Amino acid sequence: MKKNKIILLIVFLALLAVAIYLLTSRQKKETLKPIFPADSTAIAKIEIANPDTSITFSKINNHWTITYPIKWDVDEDRFKMFWNEVLKEKYSTEPVASGKAELVQYELKDSTALKIKVYDSKNKLLKEVWFSDLGNPADYFCFKGDNNVYQIKRKVCLNYQPNLDSWRSPYALRIFPEQLYAIEVKHTKNSYQLTRNGNIWHYKDSKEDFDIPPGNVTMGKILNALSRLGSGTIMSLDKAPELGSSACSVKLLLTDNSTILIEFYPGEKNYFMTIDLYPDLVFEVPFDTYFRFTRFAATFRAQEGDPEELLR
Repeated sequence: MKKNKIILLIVFLALLAVAIYLLTSRQKKETLKPIFPADSTAIAKIEIANPDTSITFSKINNHWTITYPIKWDVDEDRFKMFWNEVLKEKYSTEPVASGKAELVQYELKDSTALKIKVYDSKNKLLKEVWFSDLGNPADYFCFKGDNNVYQIKRKVCLNYQPNLDSWRSPYALRIFPEQLYAIEVKHTKNSYQLTRNGNIWHYKDSKEDFDIPPGNVTMGKILNALSRLGSGTIMSLDKAPELGSSACSVKLLLTDNSTILIEFYPGEKNYFMTIDLYPDLVFEVPFDTYFRFTRFAATFRAQEGDPEELLR
């Protein structure tokens, strides 16, 4: 009986050793590696493309900017999320499938895949990775020229398509009061100038000349608009409707002696806006953006307690 127990113990230890070996071997096969270059500082340009469109980001003066299809600031929060969830993501080096037929099965084809390319500062391609979404909680990918299919525990195709409006900063201008010396406005019913002396703004037109009361709502709305002047829709000048005559022009005179010219044009539902900083672009904006600059003098005089129509 004692001898049988010893034999069972030996068998048990042998099985345990085999199990440990198999587990260790499996762990070795599931080594994690970064999908893209581990040294993220080496990346200077990124291209994302699907069969219909593409977008390019470039690092300029250590700042990431959209450089195609237009030159524009990125939405920093979204770009950081992309960097962390995709460019810094790791994967198991054990493929889930392998072979040319499998690439087709997993929709990792030139005609269907979402492609992400990264380049160095000399425009040398560092890595090209193709992604597909089969409706599972995780996406699949392959390296261009390789027949192995891997899995990434992120929804890359769902979240990071190359649509310009989802990547760009929403702001065309961010001008703050301390950057402004004066604002000159011309519209179909009046022309006026706003000048700043410290925190006090002064209004002047052909009939009126006065200091604007602190906390004036109309002045506040103009400054608020200029601090985050944006648009949900951007189009190239050649694809925009015919603009016709300007309904309102706003010239910003900045403390660094530069100027910015903003023009508004009436559309069927909204207004179109141009900014001389972006000569090839047209922005569609709501009526309220135009309306902020076309108020009459009495609204700039208004203080708390005045009629409500002067305070809006």
